[in-house]
Order: sequence, then C-alpha cells, then structure tokens
Amino acid sequence: MKLHFLHKNLKSNFEFSHHKERQFLRLWHYHPEIELVYIKQGKGTLFAGDFIGTFEEGNLFLIGKNIPHMFQSSSKNFSEAYVLHLNQLFFEAIESSKEEFQYIRLIHNLSERGATFHSFKKNKIENLLFQLRELPVPLQAINILQVFYSLSVHSNNTYLGSVNWLNHHQVSDQRLSKVMEFLMLNFKEDISLEKIAGIAGMNKTAFCRFFKQHTGKSFITYLNELRINYSCKLLKEVHSNYSISKSCFASGFNSLSYYNRIFKKSTGITPSEYLKNNI
Repeated sequence: MKLHFLHKNLKSNFEFSHHKERQFLRLWHYHPEIELVYIKQGKGTLFAGDFIGTFEEGNLFLIGKNIPHMFQSSSKNFSEAYVLHLNQLFFEAIESSKEEFQYIRLIHNLSERGATFHSFKKNKIENLLFQLRELPVPLQAINILQVFYSLSVHSNNTYLGSVNWLNHHQVSDQRLSKVMEFLMLNFKEDISLEKIAGIAGMNKTAFCRFFKQHTGKSFITYLNELRINYSCKLLKEVHSNYSISKSCFASGFNSLSYYNRIFKKSTGITPSEYLKNNI
C-alpha cells in the first residue's frame, strides 16, 4: 500500500460531503485541505500522522493539511460520516479580517498536528454539519463559523500527532517521507536497522544520526512508540479478544518482557493496569 496524494479541486474555499458506505476510503492519503470528520455511524481504526487509534460513532476529528491519514472501518454495518474540507484561503481570509474571529486561528493551529474533540455539543455540531447538504454557499459559511466557534468554546481537545511528527512533517526531505511512510505501513513487521537505513539510501550509522536529527528520537524509540500506540488501541477496543500477550505480538513485539517494560516506560502504567482502566 502506497501513500497517495488526492487532488480535491474544491469548487469554493470549502466543500461538504456525506459518506455512507460499507467501508470508508481505505487509502493512505494526504491533501492540502484541512479536514473535519464527524463519525455518524461505524467504528474502526484511524491512522493519522504518527497517531493510531480507534474511531466510533460520535467522534469528531480535525486532520491538518498534508497529514497522511486513513479511516479503516471494522464495522460489519454501514459506516457514515460528515466530512468538511477547507482550503488555506478560507482560514487566511477570516483570520486577517477581525479580532472577533480569533477562534478560527485556534482551530487552524490545532489542525497542524490533528486533533480529536471531547465534550462538545454533539447534537448542535451534528445538525450544523448535516444542514450543509441543503444550504447555499454563503449560508454554509455561516454554519461552518458556528461549528468552529462552538468547538473553540464548548469542547476540549487532544492532539493526534506528536510534536516530533509536526517537526518532521514540516521537513520536505523525501528520504524522511519514505521512511515514515514505510514505518506507518509496516511497524507490525520485523524491521531491522539495516532495512530501514536502506529505505533512506544510507548506511546504518548515517541513518541513525539523520533520523534523530529530524525527529528528536532514535529509530528504535520511534518504532516502539508506534507499536505501543497500536497496542493501546487493541487493548481498549470494546469487546476486544486481545489479551496482553496477543496485543504484544500483534503490535510487532517479539518479547513479552520487553513489551511490558516499553509499555510502562511509554504510558507510565503496566499493560495490566491499562487494560483494567479501559474495561
């Protein structure tokens, strides 16, 4: 599976779409537009930047420009989502106008790492987005401003991507892009230092120096964090059949003792404690 660039060709500075299908687009992709996604129905796994986690009914996600992402449905029933794409001109025009619209800058800044919103007014946001289907463009803009204002005032948020993701995401080095794409798609496999260095076209010593310079972390630390994030996702899935040992090996680790040690180092608690907290 490769990373794909999607050309949206928006008819205005924003565009609303309503998706109801067996599976969301199973494509690891990116685009220059910022994306707001409300999950009306369905569940599955969200990959966004270096974030791996679950999505389910009622979730609201903000995906920044050029952040690779994919919603992988796991529900046997239909999945449904309201999706809003906005280009840079939408934000620039509003941010440069009035102090009253500073909340738009807040949303814009949140999008750089991607975010998920909590404790927002679910019915209000859902209705405002749903109404976009029938409204003319000028009135759509008013609804969008109401959505962003409500989120800035009546919600909490959690970043999706790490600070290190943001730092390397802003670097145009194609070698790093190839490495990150490979890791996101293959982190569950056995990846040797020699193999990943080869992806970057470097020897092992040069690659280790290069990777830490751009991400602030060693290759092993970064890979372990991807695996732990995925392991957490497996452990907290509702009605999950994953035991701690299954989660360990399904995430790419080949030693349970090493997995336990890295899990606690990364999360501050043991896998058993994490599982207990998420039952």
